[in-house]
Amino acid sequence: MKNKIKYLLFIPFLFLFLAGCSSKNITTTKNEYSADGLVAVVKGNAKGYSKVSYTQNGKTKSTKVTSNKFVFSVPVSSNDQTVKITAKDGSNTSSTSVTVKKAKPMTDYTTYAQSYNYMLLQSGSENSQLPLIFSDGIHKVNYNDGLTYRFNVQNGSLMGISIKVPMKTLKSKDGAKNFAQELAISSQLVGSDGQKVLKKLSKEFKDVQDGNTTTIDAVKSKGIIYNVNYSTSGIYIYITK
Repeated sequence: MKNKIKYLLFIPFLFLFLAGCSSKNITTTKNEYSADGLVAVVKGNAKGYSKVSYTQNGKTKSTKVTSNKFVFSVPVSSNDQTVKITAKDGSNTSSTSVTVKKAKPMTDYTTYAQSYNYMLLQSGSENSQLPLIFSDGIHKVNYNDGLTYRFNVQNGSLMGISIKVPMKTLKSKDGAKNFAQELAISSQLVGSDGQKVLKKLSKEFKDVQDGNTTTIDAVKSKGIIYNVNYSTSGIYIYITK
């Protein structure tokens, strides 16, 4: 009888122990993530942890956990990528994996850079030349006219381009002209119709500035997609395929 009582008393402590072990866990909002601009944005929960680490293509990075939630971005590639996510706290370890789905490359990066540099010289632009080779990753290039470019290069392929255009550049006659010229060059080199894209985007920008709309629809040309985010400080253009 005494042994039975001891057993019954032990059961609540067992449940408390198991509950404590299960209070720390890691989950993601999806099993697979696709491109959102130049990257795939991975989101999840890591209850009971202060940070998570994630490993992709042999490289490990970490990010903070805030209110049990975490978020990080992975540059998309022409191949599916498996990303392992791990959280540790003393002897407690939780892990999971997600897949970042492949995207279509636009063109060979070195070919793009060589042609871009040549066309800039021909146009008389004072902007600096692009490097002919980039390692895998997203690379930031600041231009003299206030434009900020980011290039996602993976395995020698140009996966996507983002362009940040300050509002003061758009409102300047010379700045707007330079932006239009450079966007037309980039568009031509990735295989789209630069003039058609500029015409469509100009109309979209005017509609926003006139208060006719608060969103800018994606522009598509020959398989190339232009997504635009608009803010009071400027515009962000994401060019992908």
